[in-house]
Amino acid sequence: MFHKHMNGEIIIIVIAVDDLTLTSSCGCLLDTCKDESWSEFDITKLGPMHWLLGIEVKRDHIVQTISLSQKAYINSIIACFCLKDTPPVSTPMEVGVQLVQAKNDMSTSPHVPYKKIIRSLMYMATATQPDIMFTFSVLAQFMQDPARPHWEAAKHVIRYLKGMRDLELTYGATNTGITGYTDTNHASQYHQHSISPSLSMEVQSVGAQRSSQLLHCP
Repeated sequence: MFHKHMNGEIIIIVIAVDDLTLTSSCGCLLDTCKDESWSEFDITKLGPMHWLLGIEVKRDHIVQTISLSQKAYINSIIACFCLKDTPPVSTPMEVGVQLVQAKNDMSTSPHVPYKKIIRSLMYMATATQPDIMFTFSVLAQFMQDPARPHWEAAKHVIRYLKGMRDLELTYGATNTGITGYTDTNHASQYHQHSISPSLSMEVQSVGAQRSSQLLHCP
């Protein structure tokens, strides 16, 4: 990502392989940047952004919002892991579930694509589904030696996303500032003696992002 400030305005350029996305706080600055780029490089103009790296982008100029959706990506991972016929669930993780390190008799088949499903969840958690971040962070700890309960818990997250796929993450333009919420999980996972607080930041009262940290107890 590249950005430049000029006379109180900003322009941002994001490059992903051969895709180029531009945005700016000033329409004139944006037009100038596009004209200069077109003169130097062979670029195909695709118009306003509607898709970016598998994320659908919707803009409402009247209410000044941007909505992000990964419904198509969720559908693809549902098909990839053969979960089309499974019913959706209402939570990312089953209430009270305890995930522990695998024992020899609990290990999954080497053909189970556990790492693949975790990578899929990581993209969702960091893009449009911050509500699965805690569950993802727990499941990712068992990538080296997953057991059947870990595999089933990972598929449970996909079933949760199946029920959430029509929802969108929306950002808007208001002046209400930033509001933060936190909830601490006091060492409820037996495989680690830690406190795992979940931090939710509400930006301008519309979009929310969540992160999880592990604080090891003495």
